[in-house]
Amino acid sequence: MLDISQQNLETSVRGTKTADTTTRSMRGTAIWTCCRLFSAITWFLLLTTLPAAGQTCPSSSVTLPAPTDVTTQTYQINLLPCQTASFVISAEQDWFGSVISLTGFSSTQQLFSYNVLAGNINTTLPDVPYPGVVGSDGILSYITLQNRNWPLKSHHITITKAPREGWNVGSDSIAAAPQAVPFTEYYGSVSPFEHNGQYFKVTLQPEQAIYLTGHVHKYSGYNTTFRVNLVDSSGTALQTLVAVLATASGGSTPYPASPGSAPVFVNTQSVATDYFLQLQSLNNELDEFSMMVNTPTLTVTPNPVVRGDTASFALRGVDGASISQWSYVTSNPAAGTITRTSGADDQTVWTGQVVAGGTGMVTVTFSGHPYSLQQDLQISSRTWSFPAVSAVKQQTGYVVAPCSATLTANSPELGIGGDGKYLACIRWDLTLNDVGEIPSGPNKGLKWVMDVRDLTTADWVAHPDVDDSASQWYIHQCGTWVPSAQSTCTQPAGTGWISGADYSGGIQRHESALQNGHHGEYVTAQNDPANNIKTGAEGLIGLTSDTPSSFLTYVNSVLTTRQQRIYDAYRVEPCSQTCTATCVDSMGIANTKLTGNWYQATCP
Repeated sequence: MLDISQQNLETSVRGTKTADTTTRSMRGTAIWTCCRLFSAITWFLLLTTLPAAGQTCPSSSVTLPAPTDVTTQTYQINLLPCQTASFVISAEQDWFGSVISLTGFSSTQQLFSYNVLAGNINTTLPDVPYPGVVGSDGILSYITLQNRNWPLKSHHITITKAPREGWNVGSDSIAAAPQAVPFTEYYGSVSPFEHNGQYFKVTLQPEQAIYLTGHVHKYSGYNTTFRVNLVDSSGTALQTLVAVLATASGGSTPYPASPGSAPVFVNTQSVATDYFLQLQSLNNELDEFSMMVNTPTLTVTPNPVVRGDTASFALRGVDGASISQWSYVTSNPAAGTITRTSGADDQTVWTGQVVAGGTGMVTVTFSGHPYSLQQDLQISSRTWSFPAVSAVKQQTGYVVAPCSATLTANSPELGIGGDGKYLACIRWDLTLNDVGEIPSGPNKGLKWVMDVRDLTTADWVAHPDVDDSASQWYIHQCGTWVPSAQSTCTQPAGTGWISGADYSGGIQRHESALQNGHHGEYVTAQNDPANNIKTGAEGLIGLTSDTPSSFLTYVNSVLTTRQQRIYDAYRVEPCSQTCTATCVDSMGIANTKLTGNWYQATCP
């Protein structure tokens, strides 16, 4: 693969293309007139340009005086690679026409020359804006404007430099070549006067292939050939990847002419190697090119994907290649390897419902060179959790049929405990209709749980005497408790008895409170993702070899283990019903008939 992140393959360096991105032919049109030689004077005017707010490629437009006498005037342009330049010449003359010459230069050579017959004119040159390029030998540095024959009444030139955001981002040297990002569309212009053209760097892994796609466009002038050579670090050409003719006024020409016909380069070295793309125009300036580096790339979207939703593995950059050996190795959870069905193995997209994370794999072969690709797929769990049910008070003797249990409370008079009872009956509804089997795609044949329903109930009872203020037991709870200084919840010490109201409240807290109660223990345990029944079912996956029935049996066995952990958690006894809600102090001792008679027959 290229030495770049494959997770960001769709970036663009083009920016906003406007009408000012067009360019003109390299050659001007000569108009031969009778001419005289005059001494020339030269004026150097520096046109400064400053970026507008938020703009990286500046723009400017300025109108300046031009020679009315038979002289030559020079204007410094200093065009940037991301700009275009255009010139409007305005002149007035009463009689014989004079020839005005506009000539452009780089720092080393002449680039263009245009002649126009003066009179009362307002002429734009060139016919389309002149583009910036990367190389200093080819980029416009300054212009000269010459009045060649007769004086003019007035003469002005308007010089406009327009931005082309993101154009010409290559380098004119191998050493400074930027890394080309695959599937990013690069735009620019190239001049034959550039010594090197533009360079981009590509880093290829062993057996990795690349090819180029894009278009060329000439807006006027003369035809030219756009060539892209792949060269090594010394500049030696290894292979021509693009050679396309841009026809003057012929519109946009794509390359390659048809999908799969582009020349392909394969790195046959045993190590990752840096190569360079050299972009050149061989005959005349090329107004516009686009270039995209294509390399075999495997992507998967969306990633991560919610369990049960659809994901697609897709190949890009494989025009003209043979595709084989699609497979998916599951890892989260591990559920084996799925191999793509024979006959569909050569397709570039593999789509389907997915329930298990893992790695998609495929082999791409160019010119007998196989190249293996893989891409991990992460699964996001569904938001699955059973909420805790509320505790419901029932009458003693209440039957909890799903758990084959009867909640019967002992009489508090006996003093043997059990005068309150609690039961969270952990149950769920899961049938074969809730088991899904993936019909196609990377997870074909895997089983999963599509739904599970909660049947849990939480019930508690208290002996009726505990709540009946007219019962003999309630009446004999005198409420005369005076604790000693050493009295605690677990070791009560003092004189007197607990009150009936405190004992009744203690039973309710002990059985149904969220703090220091059996129900609170259930709530805490079942809200733990490690115990929650629905949470546990969410990520269970059955193998391709499992039947729906065998997978259902497996799921129920896993959930039964979670069920038992919840049972074990809430069967731990909270502090006694005679303790305060914080389980710190004692509210007193109950007056009972443990010995057959009330410890205290009557309350004072």
